Amino acid sequence: MNLKIRWLILEDGTKFKGLAFGSDNFIQGELVIHTGMIGYVECLTDPSYQNQVLCLTYPMIGNYGVDESFFQSEKIQVASLIINNLSDYFDKNASSLDKCLKKYDIAAISDIDIRALSHHIKINGFMKAILSNSPQALITHIKPSVFLNDKKIEIISTKKNLYRVLLINCGCKQAIINSFISRQVELLIVNHTFDYHNKEIENYDAIIISNGPGNPKDYKQVIKNIKKSIDLKTPIFGICLGHQILALALGAKTYKMSYGHRSHNQPILLVGSKKCFNSSQNHSYVVDRDSLPIGCNIWFKNLNDNSVEGIKSIDQNYYGVQFHPEGASGPSDLSFLFDDFILSLE
Repeated sequence: MNLKIRWLILEDGTKFKGLAFGSDNFIQGELVIHTGMIGYVECLTDPSYQNQVLCLTYPMIGNYGVDESFFQSEKIQVASLIINNLSDYFDKNASSLDKCLKKYDIAAISDIDIRALSHHIKINGFMKAILSNSPQALITHIKPSVFLNDKKIEIISTKKNLYRVLLINCGCKQAIINSFISRQVELLIVNHTFDYHNKEIENYDAIIISNGPGNPKDYKQVIKNIKKSIDLKTPIFGICLGHQILALALGAKTYKMSYGHRSHNQPILLVGSKKCFNSSQNHSYVVDRDSLPIGCNIWFKNLNDNSVEGIKSIDQNYYGVQFHPEGASGPSDLSFLFDDFILSLE
């Protein structure tokens, strides 16, 4: 690989000098930081990272190459990638990270001071960023990121089809789909822009609202549809962005955090118990605990900052979790929640 200088430029004027790899396709985006030790393939292809500039803090990235069977979507979703060190050694049965980024036209930078960058974001909060081969690149306005998908309706059946669940795709990870398919649940997947309250969609047992990128308030069609489903008392399970959308449909509020939760070791507590779990998380927005309506309780809370990690209705018909129970990447300690939700449909 030919080494050349590349720059990371933040919207406040801060610049970091490093080495270029990947492509020369420079797209500005919001800079986010993930502290996980593994799972860079899953992170790069998670639609929740769509159009974001992703910084991975683990000091060595690329050491097991890229196996596309671990992709969480059909392509790499990030705008660009920032790392400390690009490994020269990787599984020879897989593609190199550099080659994969070139294939999907993603720019990247290595050999910058990740600690200094992380500290800067922690102190100053979210900000826009861009990679460039020139230190003079300019940052302009970034459009809100909402997941785009041309597929209107997709059905994935299993051998038994114990239940039929409507999955609203706001940028769903493949691991969430796999979690239901492995439990013999037939999935009726619809785009978040689709109004499923019509004669085309009938006879489903529950609704799943998936993860996805951006501000939950921008998913106006989903919020409108979920309000109708709540009135119809349809069981609902929201994951990450889906959890926030469910909260908004119930009448609660959401707000943007200073720098979000992106890691594999966020400690959460099951409220009303002494059970603590490590969770995989990737989000910028969270539900405002003081805005939750009567009849909706906090189910899980974060032990680092006390933020809302889950909500549950008193009648136990609506569930939402801010974390990722499917892991991918990260711990799957909370995967039992898929089983619990399916059991609640009996």
